[in-house]
Amino acid sequence: MDNGSPQQGAPEIVLRIPGRWKSPAALAAALPSGFTLSRDCLALPDGAAVEFLPLPPDAEFPSIFASACGRHRTRRGRRAVQRYAVNACLVAPGGSVDAARRAMDAATGLLDAGGLGVFVDNGLVAHEMRRWREIVEPLDAASIFLGLVGVLRGERELWTVGMHVMGRCEVVVPRTDDVSRDETALFEFVEYACTPDASIANGDFFESGHRRARVAGRPCTRFRADSPPFNPFGEWVLE
Repeated sequence: MDNGSPQQGAPEIVLRIPGRWKSPAALAAALPSGFTLSRDCLALPDGAAVEFLPLPPDAEFPSIFASACGRHRTRRGRRAVQRYAVNACLVAPGGSVDAARRAMDAATGLLDAGGLGVFVDNGLVAHEMRRWREIVEPLDAASIFLGLVGVLRGERELWTVGMHVMGRCEVVVPRTDDVSRDETALFEFVEYACTPDASIANGDFFESGHRRARVAGRPCTRFRADSPPFNPFGEWVLE
């Protein structure tokens, strides 16, 4: 393991955009200028294309979506998703910052066409429509992290989920009595790991404030290898 550069084939970015479109034709007609939709492909204004797969609604999705929104969920947004008629699923190549940005552009195009929000299968995180627009304006590295990567908190550690969409390892921080310092250490390490010239090796030391941690690499074993949250690049643990 090094700085999180891809070690295997590039992972896929999987996004689900709930909406009330009556048919793919209705969605295609509502897309903003430059976007085009075929039976199984959404083309972006820059010529890039991502796989498109309409999924039927299911009774559990609205509650899963609301839970994944965390503290940003609103009553208005939850009511909107409860009435969704179809999930517009996008599957895009990942593994780099540029690839992640393109996937977010595709999702934003569907929101402009009437989408109600974005569920990120890789990061197990969701955003209502208004929250997504706040995140992507402007669309920079911090926006990609906020949009596509989740942060989970357990009794013993907190960790990221979804860093592989940018071609990076997950970051794991053991919990202490100071939750604020734990979160600061995680976010500062993520910020460094996402810089183009970052060089991280097993056994390196990382300092955050008055906290000094040894960086240890390990495989990702939290998720099945065939599931969207699985990170093939592994994890960095700040011991």
